[in-house]
Amino acid sequence: MGEIVHTSRIRIVREKGPTRRAMIEGFNEPVYYGVHGGIKRFYKVEPEKEHAATLDHIVLNSTGFLYTRNIDTSSKYPLLRRNGC
Repeated sequence: MGEIVHTSRIRIVREKGPTRRAMIEGFNEPVYYGVHGGIKRFYKVEPEKEHAATLDHIVLNSTGFLYTRNIDTSSKYPLLRRNGC
């Protein structure tokens, strides 16, 4: 097993309703998570302010990983190609 190169230290606090604030060690500004669009309709909630869902960040990270590794997704996932990934 290789050496550990980084350990994430994150504190997540529920603000109000579906809104959560994440404080990531090494950054001064928090990252907010919540619901929007179809997700808020699915859960039948109306947040004071819409924020990206944790799912959005997971999808973004996954497509970024594929893009930086030059993995061709165009034939299998045409939506990724249209969105520049």
